[in-house]
Amino acid sequence: PRPTAVIFNTCLDAWAQSGRGLEAAVRAKEILDRMEALASSGELNLPDENCLGSPKGGVDDNEDDSSEADSSMKPNSRTYSIVMNAFSRISWRERGAGEDAASQCEAILSRMEERAANGESSLRPNLMHYTTAISAWARMRNLDYAASRAENILNRMIDLYYSGMIDELPTFDGDSKRSGKHDAPFNAVITAYARSKDPFAAERAISILDRLQSSPITPTLTTFNAAIDVCAKRGKADSAIGIFNQIRNAGLTPDATSYNTVLDAFARGDDANSADRAWDFLCQMEREKSAGISDVAPTVVGYSSVINAYAQLARKKKDSGIDAVRKAKVVYDKLCQGMRSGTIHGIADPYANSCFLNCCSNVNGMHSEKRDSLIIA
Repeated sequence: PRPTAVIFNTCLDAWAQSGRGLEAAVRAKEILDRMEALASSGELNLPDENCLGSPKGGVDDNEDDSSEADSSMKPNSRTYSIVMNAFSRISWRERGAGEDAASQCEAILSRMEERAANGESSLRPNLMHYTTAISAWARMRNLDYAASRAENILNRMIDLYYSGMIDELPTFDGDSKRSGKHDAPFNAVITAYARSKDPFAAERAISILDRLQSSPITPTLTTFNAAIDVCAKRGKADSAIGIFNQIRNAGLTPDATSYNTVLDAFARGDDANSADRAWDFLCQMEREKSAGISDVAPTVVGYSSVINAYAQLARKKKDSGIDAVRKAKVVYDKLCQGMRSGTIHGIADPYANSCFLNCCSNVNGMHSEKRDSLIIA
């Protein structure tokens, strides 16, 4: 009997799940190349009735997601998906293999796009394929252009599905657990910018969020939090607050990650008022919890971020930082009081202690002010 796509896919999946990293992914790609070559040459295009003793080759149609008969040995959507996943998984696990693995993953996606453009509509990439290729680049942490490569793939998906010729959204190919998560590729690109060193990463992330909001796709809380995180890592507190305010406008409820990431943005900000704004934001968080507007209570992480904001302020002030130390002491005392009373959940955080001690040691000024800061510590 001749091999079918189902048999090839089973072999591919065995390699992909073997745990042999790059070796397995390369081997899977070689099998995919062989399938394409054999399908194109017609070497194994025997009459169906000669296959496995039945007109359909005796294989259950439910074993594969291809729209073609199981007796076909042409690579199908699942075939490409298995190989792409093999490369995507190792793009961040194996040192030195990431860039090549991400490139290979993207190249396989390009092959699908090319074949679909040539009339094989069943090979038109779905949302899973695009998300897999984007994630392969998004996982790269030390490659300056990884985020832009991920965004280029996102743009290709948008061009394909919003060209005016096709008005349907790509899907997760029947995966009911992930159906409706059309924002997944957008989230992956935004996350890639959070990891990148691109000086315009925050602007790119906001642009992608705006593009998503103007599309038929509804952003999720994950999307907003990812965009806030990009802004926080660049110390762009105003942008982070702007995105935070959009969460409720979108009918969603901010979670602890939303609040804590905004506080982190204040801690990293260059604005002289960043620390005070962080403290005001934390107090607002407490008021909203008391009023029943939010279910999220301040955490040790949130208080630590505010203390860290004052520590950064004390370091940046050339003349004196004693005022920042006194304010940080107020926050630190309230944190300790809240933990004792049980209103703030968590245990004594070494990071909070470290931030406060750093704040005290960062004071620049007269000897008396340095002495006072050490007394406060």
